[in-house]
Amino acid sequence: MVEVVVGVVKSGGRYARAELVIKAGGRQAKFSVEMSYTVKIQFNSSNREAAEEAAAVLREAGVEAELKNYWDKSVNREKWYVKASIDKLAAARKELREAIAQAIREAEKKRLVDSERAKTWLQKLQ
Repeated sequence: MVEVVVGVVKSGGRYARAELVIKAGGRQAKFSVEMSYTVKIQFNSSNREAAEEAAAVLREAGVEAELKNYWDKSVNREKWYVKASIDKLAAARKELREAIAQAIREAEKKRLVDSERAKTWLQKLQ
């Protein structure tokens, strides 16, 4: 079973943003949803185990998720991340697609994304 809770949808500066908590397979992780030129969900951490857990949660939710890393020179440490764009999210389980659609509709209602773009994203998630 997959459970998804949508947090507050707000402006992230240049784009709309929302928090999403996904519970699946006895695990849970908090993700950031960014709505700019596309919709993407991501998790960032300096803790590899936390990022592996987030990737596992996304896979349980039906998203093809791969853990990646990079060296952050500003803090001189390795960072880990998992992200998926709308094309991968369109193949996710219904619960996740519905939660992302809810965030998109709320962003549109708050005029954080334009109607045409929201309509295109919502069609992809159906």
